[in-house]
Amino acid sequence: MKTKLTTLSGLTRKLLIAGLILTSIGKTYAQAPIEGGRTYYIDGFGVDFVAPKDTFINFMGAYSGGAYTNSTGLFNAITVRGVDPTTLGTINILLVPGYTGVEPSPLAIGNTINGGFDYMAPSRSIVIKPHPGANYIITTFGSVAANGALLRFNGVGHITIDGEGTPGQRNLTFQMSSGSNQTTSKIIEYTSFSQNGCQNIAIRNCTINGNSTISAINTYAGFYIGGTTTPSAPARRSQNITIENNVIQAVRHGVFARGIGLTANSHDLNLIVRNNIIGGTIAPNGSLPTTFVGGVTNAAGILIASQANCLIQGNTIRNCLPTAGGFRGIELSSQSGNLSLDSVVNINGNKIYNLYTTILSNGVYGIRANLGLHTQPLGISIINNTIGKIGSTLGNGAINTFNYATGILLEDNSANAGYSILHNSVYLSNDTLPAAGITACLGISNTVTGGVSVFNNIFANRGGRQISASGNPTFTYGIVLTGTTNPFSASGYNAFYLNDSRGGYSSVGFWLTRNRFTVAEWMQVSGSTNDVMTIPPFVTEMTQHSPSVMVWVLHWAIQGSTYLYLPILMDCPEQLLLRVEHISLPVIVLWRSIHWLVVAHMP
Repeated sequence: MKTKLTTLSGLTRKLLIAGLILTSIGKTYAQAPIEGGRTYYIDGFGVDFVAPKDTFINFMGAYSGGAYTNSTGLFNAITVRGVDPTTLGTINILLVPGYTGVEPSPLAIGNTINGGFDYMAPSRSIVIKPHPGANYIITTFGSVAANGALLRFNGVGHITIDGEGTPGQRNLTFQMSSGSNQTTSKIIEYTSFSQNGCQNIAIRNCTINGNSTISAINTYAGFYIGGTTTPSAPARRSQNITIENNVIQAVRHGVFARGIGLTANSHDLNLIVRNNIIGGTIAPNGSLPTTFVGGVTNAAGILIASQANCLIQGNTIRNCLPTAGGFRGIELSSQSGNLSLDSVVNINGNKIYNLYTTILSNGVYGIRANLGLHTQPLGISIINNTIGKIGSTLGNGAINTFNYATGILLEDNSANAGYSILHNSVYLSNDTLPAAGITACLGISNTVTGGVSVFNNIFANRGGRQISASGNPTFTYGIVLTGTTNPFSASGYNAFYLNDSRGGYSSVGFWLTRNRFTVAEWMQVSGSTNDVMTIPPFVTEMTQHSPSVMVWVLHWAIQGSTYLYLPILMDCPEQLLLRVEHISLPVIVLWRSIHWLVVAHMP
């Protein structure tokens, strides 16, 4: 912020400053639009001592053209006047002490007729950050209307919001106000217009808080890509949107991304959803509004539709409200139609857990894909994900409905589906299944008749009922196939652990209307090769070794062996302490690859 008073001293400087403050109230500044290669400040006052103006009161102070005033909001200034086409370089916007974060209206950048603003370009990108050592909560005086958003990008591009003011921290929060309880409102929205789609926008290191009560969640989505009516298709594709390392909570959908899908090859492009935590830790029916996610039928932690070249990586998705059914940790949807289905999607290294429903005849799913009718393989990779602690206490007992807890579920209508399911760990363990209840680690519907590759996964299922429960026994499966055509293009080297100690039946698989109780029978009928049945003791706990790290362990070798195989979900030290059937076991690392770690017991 320029004062040009550094050469003055003593009483003269103090008097001049006082005079400038008094005379600057209501003063206007004639200047060019916002310039590339400069830093601008938002300080809650908007008072500049000299021109050109570089200090603004907030983002959304009123402005309709002409000279800037002390009450001009920076987003409105950019929307109306654009940026200076004669300058190049990053436009840095710094939130500094004095800024309260309470805006006079919901935030928006870009005009609402055609989208965008004048002279936006990658050579004049905008970066917004908080001042080091300060924390800001951005909200609004009033409420966010139905189909509205707390922050809306109107067909703009080349913007980064990075909440990391202090290294390693999230210092910027977007908070829905207490009155913003419309169920079609969103927190961050990317809106496209016929002439301008959103592109090259990154939001990192922020906390995204929706509106909720102690028992219900009102906000539709933390991040929303789509049309202005919630939910609907946009007018133009978005591309290069990055959502990274945010905490997203108290929303029905963590990330909801819907492309056009109405014409062939109209996908959104290059969406990245990486290293976010979706779902808070404040449980429902306590003294504070819940920060769980979901709360309505078929909500999702991350939902994508009509996305191409998409990466969903390293996210933690947890803690859905149990009072709604059908929650999906990650969903691939055909709701935009089947002309531009999700394709070349990499779902890699996500942790999904603590998903439950108590709704009659409803399931819950770690990863669910239903991409409708297609003849070409879609290139969907589901790799190295961890899914556990999911359950449906009143799920349907009809096996072909999949209205029960399922780790990974595929429901496309295709003989050439194009799915690779590799190196995942799925562990289902609960004793709250209904009479004749079902759980499955992997489910594939009868409409998927080919094009699925399944290798090197751990499918563990210990679902059942309490010993004292009455009624028909439960059924726990590694893999359920409800069709009559083998959907596997290739399958093998999968490890199964099924346990019927809780009063039910356990099968490696179900196919051709029969339970397949042994690995040998399963391999014979399915064509799978080199699958194994694990031998107890099996490490059954998905244990919290640190606030953000989950470790899975499998005792894979012959009975009495001291070797352990571990899917790598963290950077393991050379020595570590594991829990095997509740017994501490010191081990040492013998060998490691990209996906596996081999350790031996240290006597």
